[in-house]
Amino acid sequence: MPQDNVRVAFVGRLKNAALVEFMAERGWSQARLARELGAHITTVSNWVLLKAAPTSEALLEKIEKLLGHLREDIFPDFFRSKEWREARVQLPKEHIVVREVPVRQLLQSGRLSLPSPEVEYDKKELREQIVHALKSPSLSLKERKILELRFGFGDEDAHTLQEAGKVFGISHERLRQIELAALKKLQHPSISNRLRVFLEEK
Repeated sequence: MPQDNVRVAFVGRLKNAALVEFMAERGWSQARLARELGAHITTVSNWVLLKAAPTSEALLEKIEKLLGHLREDIFPDFFRSKEWREARVQLPKEHIVVREVPVRQLLQSGRLSLPSPEVEYDKKELREQIVHALKSPSLSLKERKILELRFGFGDEDAHTLQEAGKVFGISHERLRQIELAALKKLQHPSISNRLRVFLEEK
Protein backbone atom coordinates (compact mmCIF):
# COMPACT_ATOMS: atom_id res chain seq x y z
CA MET A 1 0.00 0.00 0.00
CA PRO A 2 1.53 3.37 -0.99
CA GLN A 3 2.56 5.72 1.77
CA ASP A 4 0.66 9.03 2.02
CA ASN A 5 2.91 12.04 1.65
CA VAL A 6 2.30 15.68 2.41
CA ARG A 7 4.15 18.71 1.06
CA VAL A 8 5.58 20.72 3.94
CA ALA A 9 7.28 24.12 3.86
CA PHE A 10 10.13 24.35 6.35
CA VAL A 11 11.26 27.86 7.25
CA GLY A 12 14.80 27.99 8.53
CA ARG A 13 18.12 29.72 8.48
CA LEU A 14 21.21 28.78 6.57
CA LYS A 15 23.20 26.56 8.92
CA ASN A 16 26.16 24.20 9.04
CA ALA A 17 24.54 20.81 8.36
CA ALA A 18 27.25 18.73 10.06
CA LEU A 19 27.03 20.66 13.33
CA VAL A 20 23.23 20.88 13.30
CA GLU A 21 22.79 17.15 12.61
CA PHE A 22 25.31 16.25 15.32
CA MET A 23 23.51 18.39 17.92
CA ALA A 24 20.12 17.03 16.86
CA GLU A 25 21.32 13.41 17.21
CA ARG A 26 22.74 14.07 20.67
CA GLY A 27 19.97 16.39 21.78
CA TRP A 28 22.57 19.06 22.48
CA SER A 29 22.16 22.81 22.46
CA GLN A 30 24.77 25.18 21.08
CA ALA A 31 25.69 25.99 24.69
CA ARG A 32 26.38 22.29 25.37
CA LEU A 33 28.52 22.00 22.22
CA ALA A 34 30.43 25.13 23.27
CA ARG A 35 31.12 23.62 26.72
CA GLU A 36 32.33 20.35 25.22
CA LEU A 37 34.73 22.20 22.91
CA GLY A 38 35.81 24.78 25.47
CA ALA A 39 34.66 27.55 23.12
CA HIS A 40 32.49 30.64 23.63
CA ILE A 41 28.80 30.23 22.80
CA THR A 42 28.93 33.17 20.37
CA THR A 43 31.83 31.55 18.54
CA VAL A 44 29.95 28.27 18.16
CA SER A 45 26.82 30.15 17.06
CA ASN A 46 28.87 31.82 14.31
CA TRP A 47 30.11 28.40 13.14
CA VAL A 48 26.55 27.03 13.08
CA LEU A 49 25.26 30.05 11.13
CA LEU A 50 28.23 29.84 8.72
CA LYS A 51 29.42 33.30 9.74
CA ALA A 52 32.89 31.96 10.56
CA ALA A 53 34.98 28.80 10.73
CA PRO A 54 37.49 27.81 13.41
CA THR A 55 41.14 28.55 12.66
CA SER A 56 42.72 27.07 15.78
CA GLU A 57 44.37 23.72 15.06
CA ALA A 58 43.56 22.51 18.57
CA LEU A 59 39.87 23.36 18.15
CA LEU A 60 39.69 21.77 14.71
CA GLU A 61 41.16 18.54 16.12
CA LYS A 62 38.60 18.58 18.97
CA ILE A 63 35.75 19.06 16.51
CA GLU A 64 36.99 16.28 14.23
CA LYS A 65 37.27 13.89 17.17
CA LEU A 66 33.87 14.84 18.60
CA LEU A 67 31.93 14.63 15.33
CA GLY A 68 33.93 11.78 13.82
CA HIS A 69 34.35 13.63 10.52
CA LEU A 70 37.23 15.35 8.77
CA ARG A 71 37.40 19.11 9.14
CA GLU A 72 37.01 19.51 5.37
CA ASP A 73 33.64 17.78 5.61
CA ILE A 74 32.50 19.92 8.54
CA PHE A 75 33.89 23.25 7.32
CA PRO A 76 34.43 23.05 3.54
CA ASP A 77 37.11 25.40 2.23
CA PHE A 78 34.49 27.49 0.44
CA PHE A 79 32.96 28.55 3.77
CA ARG A 80 36.35 29.91 4.84
CA SER A 81 36.79 32.01 1.69
CA LYS A 82 36.39 35.75 1.21
CA GLU A 83 33.94 35.02 -1.63
CA TRP A 84 31.62 33.19 0.78
CA ARG A 85 31.78 35.97 3.40
CA GLU A 86 30.80 38.49 0.74
CA ALA A 87 28.08 36.25 -0.74
CA ARG A 88 26.59 35.44 2.67
CA VAL A 89 25.78 39.10 3.34
CA GLN A 90 23.48 39.09 0.30
CA LEU A 91 21.59 35.96 1.35
CA PRO A 92 18.22 36.26 3.13
CA LYS A 93 18.24 35.61 6.89
CA GLU A 94 15.58 32.93 6.42
CA HIS A 95 14.80 30.57 3.59
CA ILE A 96 11.93 28.23 2.78
CA VAL A 97 12.40 24.64 1.68
CA VAL A 98 9.40 22.64 0.43
CA ARG A 99 9.64 18.87 0.77
CA GLU A 100 7.39 15.85 0.47
CA VAL A 101 7.36 14.08 3.81
CA PRO A 102 5.48 10.92 4.81
CA VAL A 103 2.54 11.76 7.07
CA ARG A 104 3.54 8.87 9.35
CA GLN A 105 6.98 10.41 9.81
CA LEU A 106 5.49 13.77 10.77
CA LEU A 107 3.10 12.14 13.23
CA GLN A 108 5.92 10.15 14.85
CA SER A 109 8.12 13.23 15.12
CA GLY A 110 5.35 15.24 16.74
CA ARG A 111 5.76 17.97 14.13
CA LEU A 112 2.32 17.60 12.56
CA SER A 113 0.74 20.26 14.71
CA LEU A 114 -0.02 23.87 13.95
CA PRO A 115 -0.36 26.74 16.41
CA SER A 116 -3.88 28.07 16.67
CA PRO A 117 -4.65 31.37 14.96
CA GLU A 118 -5.13 32.85 18.46
CA VAL A 119 -1.57 31.88 19.49
CA GLU A 120 -0.11 33.31 16.28
CA TYR A 121 -2.14 36.50 16.75
CA ASP A 122 -0.92 36.85 20.35
CA LYS A 123 2.71 36.45 19.25
CA LYS A 124 2.29 39.14 16.60
CA GLU A 125 0.55 41.46 19.06
CA LEU A 126 3.24 40.89 21.71
CA ARG A 127 6.01 41.74 19.29
CA GLU A 128 4.16 44.87 18.19
CA GLN A 129 3.68 45.94 21.80
CA ILE A 130 7.39 45.40 22.56
CA VAL A 131 8.38 47.42 19.49
CA HIS A 132 5.95 50.12 20.65
CA ALA A 133 7.44 50.04 24.17
CA LEU A 134 10.92 50.51 22.74
CA LYS A 135 9.72 53.77 21.15
CA SER A 136 8.86 55.15 24.59
CA PRO A 137 10.00 58.78 24.99
CA SER A 138 11.53 57.78 28.33
CA LEU A 139 14.22 55.86 26.41
CA SER A 140 17.06 57.69 24.73
CA LEU A 141 17.89 56.81 21.14
CA LYS A 142 21.04 55.05 22.37
CA GLU A 143 19.12 53.00 24.94
CA ARG A 144 16.57 51.95 22.32
CA LYS A 145 19.28 50.95 19.84
CA ILE A 146 21.09 48.96 22.53
CA LEU A 147 17.94 47.01 23.48
CA GLU A 148 17.12 46.35 19.82
CA LEU A 149 20.63 45.05 19.23
CA ARG A 150 20.80 42.97 22.39
CA PHE A 151 17.41 41.30 21.88
CA GLY A 152 17.33 41.11 18.09
CA PHE A 153 14.49 43.55 17.40
CA GLY A 154 16.21 45.24 14.46
CA ASP A 155 17.48 43.60 11.30
CA GLU A 156 20.29 41.93 13.22
CA ASP A 157 20.49 38.82 15.37
CA ALA A 158 20.60 39.21 19.15
CA HIS A 159 24.09 40.29 20.21
CA THR A 160 26.14 39.51 23.32
CA LEU A 161 27.27 42.30 25.63
CA GLN A 162 30.75 42.12 24.12
CA GLU A 163 29.47 42.28 20.54
CA ALA A 164 27.08 45.16 21.25
CA GLY A 165 29.80 47.00 23.18
CA LYS A 166 32.05 46.89 20.12
CA VAL A 167 29.25 48.29 17.94
CA PHE A 168 28.82 51.28 20.29
CA GLY A 169 32.51 51.64 21.08
CA ILE A 170 32.06 51.13 24.84
CA SER A 171 33.03 48.41 27.30
CA HIS A 172 30.61 45.51 27.81
CA GLU A 173 30.28 46.57 31.47
CA ARG A 174 29.21 50.10 30.49
CA LEU A 175 26.79 48.68 27.94
CA ARG A 176 25.34 46.38 30.62
CA GLN A 177 24.74 49.41 32.86
CA ILE A 178 22.93 51.28 30.08
CA GLU A 179 20.88 48.17 29.26
CA LEU A 180 19.80 47.72 32.90
CA ALA A 181 18.83 51.39 33.17
CA ALA A 182 16.77 51.10 29.96
CA LEU A 183 15.02 47.94 31.14
CA LYS A 184 14.21 49.65 34.44
CA LYS A 185 12.49 52.46 32.51
CA LEU A 186 10.37 49.87 30.66
CA GLN A 187 9.09 48.60 34.03
CA HIS A 188 7.08 51.81 34.48
CA PRO A 189 3.36 50.90 34.74
CA SER A 190 2.47 53.02 31.71
CA ILE A 191 4.61 50.68 29.61
CA SER A 192 4.66 47.36 31.49
CA ASN A 193 0.87 47.19 31.79
CA ARG A 194 0.62 46.94 27.98
CA LEU A 195 2.80 43.82 28.07
CA ARG A 196 1.51 42.17 31.24
CA VAL A 197 -1.59 40.74 29.53
CA PHE A 198 0.66 38.68 27.24
CA LEU A 199 2.88 37.44 30.06
CA GLU A 200 0.19 36.31 32.51
CA GLU A 201 -0.59 32.61 32.58
CA LYS A 202 -3.79 31.84 30.74
